[in-house]
Amino acid sequence: MGRSGGKRAGARHHDASLSHPARHLPPPRSVDVADQTLRQFTRWLAANDVTTVGAITRRNIEDYKVHLVAQPGIHGQPMAKSSQRHRLGMIRIFFERLIEWDWHEAPRRNPIFHGDLPGRTDSLPKFLDDQTAAKLMAAARKHQIPRYRLVIEMLARTGLRASELCELEADAVTLIGNAYWLRVPVGKLRNDRFIPLHADLVVLLAKWTADNSDHIRAQHRLLADEHSPIERRTVHRIVASTAKRAGLGNVHPHQLRHTLATQAINRGMRLEAIAALLGH
Repeated sequence: MGRSGGKRAGARHHDASLSHPARHLPPPRSVDVADQTLRQFTRWLAANDVTTVGAITRRNIEDYKVHLVAQPGIHGQPMAKSSQRHRLGMIRIFFERLIEWDWHEAPRRNPIFHGDLPGRTDSLPKFLDDQTAAKLMAAARKHQIPRYRLVIEMLARTGLRASELCELEADAVTLIGNAYWLRVPVGKLRNDRFIPLHADLVVLLAKWTADNSDHIRAQHRLLADEHSPIERRTVHRIVASTAKRAGLGNVHPHQLRHTLATQAINRGMRLEAIAALLGH
C-alpha cells in the first residue's frame, strides 16, 4: 500500500475533498450524458429551423416538451418522466450558465422554467436496512473466495460505484498522516477524491495485496488476482450470489451505495460531506 507525498499535502487534499465538493468537476459519465443531451436538443432545434441560441423562444421549449413526451423509452414504452425531467433540467442549467457568464447570445431570461420539469414520480432509491445489511456482510465474511468478501466490504464501507471499484489502480490505498485513504480517480485533469478506510477494511486490503501482489502489479488494478481484471458484471454477480447465500432477495451493488448514504444521514453526517464521499 502506498504512502502519500507529504502529510501537509495529503491533509490539504483531504480537506478539499470533504469540505468543498463543489470544487470537483463532474465525473466523465455525467459529462458524456450532458453532451449527448445537448446534441439531441441541438439536432431538434436545427430540424425546426432554429440555428442560433439567441433565436430560441419560449414557444420552442413548449414544442420540445411535446416532442420529448412522444419519444420512446425503454422497451418501446413512452419516455419516463424521470428521463424527461433529467433532459429538461440539464438544458435549463445550460441556459443558466450562459446567462451567468454573460455570453453574447445568452437569452435575457431562462426559457425553461422550473415548472417545466415533470414532477418526481419515481420511488426513492432502495437501500438495505441494518438487519439485512448485517446478513449480507456475515455471508461475505464466510465466503471461501477472498475476492467475494473484499468486493462486498469495499462497496458497503466506501459507497463506490461498481465501475469505480473495477477501475481502482494498484496504488489506490494511500497513507495520509496516520490514516489510510482510498484514492478514487475520476479522469485526466480532474481532482481525485479520497475516501477514509475503515480499520477492518485496511486489514483486509493489506492481506489481499500481500497475497496477490504479482497479479496487482501485472494488471495495474487493486482487485486483481489470478483471474482477469474484475469487471462490472462480475461485481454484480458477486453481490447477487452473496445475497442469495444470505437468504436475501435480489441485491445489486448500487443498493450498498444507497445504504451507506442512508446510514451516514441517520448518524448525523452533513449532506455536503456525504456528497463529497460519494463523488456527487
